[in-house]
Amino acid sequence: KQWYQRRVAITAGKLHLNESIPLGTAVGTVGNRCEVHVLVKGLVDPVQEINRLQTKREGVEKFVQQTKETIDKHTDKVPEHVRQANCNKLSSLQDELVTIDTAIANFRKLTDN
Repeated sequence: KQWYQRRVAITAGKLHLNESIPLGTAVGTVGNRCEVHVLVKGLVDPVQEINRLQTKREGVEKFVQQTKETIDKHTDKVPEHVRQANCNKLSSLQDELVTIDTAIANFRKLTDN
């Protein structure tokens, strides 16, 4: 199976797929395959959103560390499909960190204005 990454933005009641994301959107991630952006400028406190995202980031970082430790413990006795699944999981978590970091940066831009 081939999976495609989707980016969804909801602005003014319209749904936009794979378009550039406007400033002032909150992001929700569904693994590394889907991002949902909702325009929240003027509706939420950017500082609170940054704090929420930083908390989420800490949780994802914890899973990244656990997955790295699991991968480091792999021996020749671990089946290849298990090793590959753990590598895929690590890649997915790292992609999610990038998405969270981008969202934090976007909310910081809102606090600068």
